[in-house]
Amino acid sequence: MALTKCKACGNEISRAAKSCPRCGEPRSASLAKIIGAGILLIVSGVAVTIAVSLNRPQSLPAPVANSMMTDKASSSIRDASTAASVLKIPSQQLVLDYQKNEVAADAKYRNRTVELTGLLSDIRKDALDRIYVTLDSGESWKQVHCTFRDEQSPLVAQLEKRQLVAVRGEVRGMVMNSPILEKCTVTWMGPKSELSQSNRETASLVAASSLDLCAPTIVLEQLGKHPDGNPQANSVEQLLLDGLARKHDGGTPTAAEFRQVKDMSNQFNRMLKRARANLDRIGVQAMPCDHPLLLVAWRCQVNAADSSPECGSPFVKAVIAKQAH
Repeated sequence: MALTKCKACGNEISRAAKSCPRCGEPRSASLAKIIGAGILLIVSGVAVTIAVSLNRPQSLPAPVANSMMTDKASSSIRDASTAASVLKIPSQQLVLDYQKNEVAADAKYRNRTVELTGLLSDIRKDALDRIYVTLDSGESWKQVHCTFRDEQSPLVAQLEKRQLVAVRGEVRGMVMNSPILEKCTVTWMGPKSELSQSNRETASLVAASSLDLCAPTIVLEQLGKHPDGNPQANSVEQLLLDGLARKHDGGTPTAAEFRQVKDMSNQFNRMLKRARANLDRIGVQAMPCDHPLLLVAWRCQVNAADSSPECGSPFVKAVIAKQAH
């Protein structure tokens, strides 16, 4: 039986338990799961997929400097200015689109700037002495090939294989089953293997707490609503109330449905409070909601069928596990 610790008293309890048998503290699901369940249950008449829309520009809060995602030797180099024309997609998605239809993929991506998040499979120089990396797509002969300018050499020199990274570059098409990006830059580096266990635990807790805070914003963004400032639980409550109104098409929702919305809103409030308390205790700010790690963790959590290599990353799994407590 899988066990976890009660956040209130530290007692070990079953993950299936709804509350702690010692102190009675309710055990909540993660915000991503709560919001996903609520919208799928309440919003009818529209087929809503609770997943991050990575193929369109984000309209999210400005990045926060302290990401806590790397050690001192490889500090976060996340680019704070994200152009509206940049497409944010998983590296595996680019490979799949080119494998499915190269002509259609060229029409969609060629000469466009994309930001890919994935696991590094190799770091090399080609026959012309140009620096390049490959991103794991799950198939060794179908890797994204990303070429860097010489000035990126100090950053690429800090990378290691199997490290989670975000890279930005211009798509040039496909050569021998591999999508090719040029003029690449490293926009974010995940933790390296040498990062201590305690620092890794802290980093995953920061990311999990940030994702709790960002979950309402990500869902609202997915549904075409563009929240300004930090996400608030009442914005999600209003979203669910709007869904009830659409469901009943002018009729009156049942008392049970209103209670469901209120219960979910209370869970949002408790979890947002807990997430803020975690960050305050560590002494850091929340990560920006468009941070590559948060988008990957969200995508991997809400889509259990996602087979992309980054979803199997131990660090991504650690973030999701901490958020699910």
